[in-house]
Amino acid sequence: MNWRRLLKVGYIAAAFIVVGAIGFALWAMYVFGDYTDTEIARFENPAHFVEAVLVERSGNATVGMISLVYIVAFGAETPREQHFLADRVDGLIIKWLDDQTVQIHADSAKVFKQVDEMIVDGKTKETVRVKYEMLNTKRK
Repeated sequence: MNWRRLLKVGYIAAAFIVVGAIGFALWAMYVFGDYTDTEIARFENPAHFVEAVLVERSGNATVGMISLVYIVAFGAETPREQHFLADRVDGLIIKWLDDQTVQIHADSAKVFKQVDEMIVDGKTKETVRVKYEMLNTKRK
């Protein structure tokens, strides 16, 4: 038996296990991290079927205030997946342009995620479009 080869395979296996454990730990910190979500406001569309929900997430010492917008059926809880995610947001304005189009405006923001269209399943299925008006933004 070639002990050097076996030792090399053992080191490689150990490296994969360590990298996997670190990846899992980072994922768990992201999913179950120490943050608090506070619902700030709900903005109904003119037909009263859909709402844009503004939530602020306060992070820990390394992450400041994060702004999230969810598009949900009227009165529904916010889902796990947000439709707009940004931090360092100034001058955020949310308004409905019509029954199916919402506008999200910010004077400045560091945008991590923005979804342009989604289907909201409430009493009826509604397709909602989002228009973004970002003046001074940085995209991640």
